[in-house]
Amino acid sequence: MIFPEDMDKSTKIIASIILIGWATFTAFLIWIAISKNVTSFTAIMAPIVALAGIFISYQQYLVRKMEHKFKLFDKRAEVYSLIKKLMKRTTGTAGKFDREEFSKEYEPIDTSRFLFPPNVRKYFNDFYNAAIDLSFYQESYGIGWLHEEDPEYLVEMKNKIDEEFDKVSKMLESIDKVFDKHLSVHK
Repeated sequence: MIFPEDMDKSTKIIASIILIGWATFTAFLIWIAISKNVTSFTAIMAPIVALAGIFISYQQYLVRKMEHKFKLFDKRAEVYSLIKKLMKRTTGTAGKFDREEFSKEYEPIDTSRFLFPPNVRKYFNDFYNAAIDLSFYQESYGIGWLHEEDPEYLVEMKNKIDEEFDKVSKMLESIDKVFDKHLSVHK
């Protein structure tokens, strides 16, 4: 029996009970047919057909379950690729990028948050905040040089840039570890 993806567990149980009830009823009818001296071949074929139907239904259920896992894997792999690409670009440019463009490119990651558990969603947030902060500090540092602000301000901005850059770099190094258990179809 094919269960739709959105069917909850209790409904699946009820559907399974109905299927078992149907099989029992079929067996009862076969017993009646045998007791009335119906040919043996007809009596034997009915339960075989019923069992074949149950087996086929179960196999269809397993196929749909695996299909769902593959679709989820594809969506998660797409997010993994995108966030890794954004991290590499962020570290490659040392935070010198257009924040609006970055936010637009980050949007698919943000909308797919429901595909991951809270620890991965926190990872997404931490990366986004660190990248935006890095960009902001880079911009402030550049403006500081243009306006020849005091050296302490520039040193402070440089330290913040280094701190945020290190954060994003460490996140890039640990991305495989964070995503590893969520990029599997064998759960």
